[in-house]
Order: sequence, then C-alpha cells, then structure tokens
Amino acid sequence: MSKLSKVGLLEEVERRYSRISTEGCVYLSGEIDASTLEQSE
Repeated sequence: MSKLSKVGLLEEVERRYSRISTEGCVYLSGEIDASTLEQSE
C-alpha cells in the first residue's frame, strides 16, 4: 500500500487505516493514466 500512498491514491485516515483519495477514485474510474502519477516523498 505504500506505493499507492506515494502516488496519492490512498490517504491515511488514522494510524493503520487508509481510504481511497479523490485522485484514487478518478484513477479507478479510468479518467487518468498510471503513467501520469508522480511519487511524493
């Protein structure tokens, strides 16, 4: 899951709990391509 967080597809809600971010929902709907995602530190 850390790779998904690094590209902004997941966001931490509480310690040990994550949810799909808005960008993650857009990705899952097919509106953006994985090659356009940038990793954040």
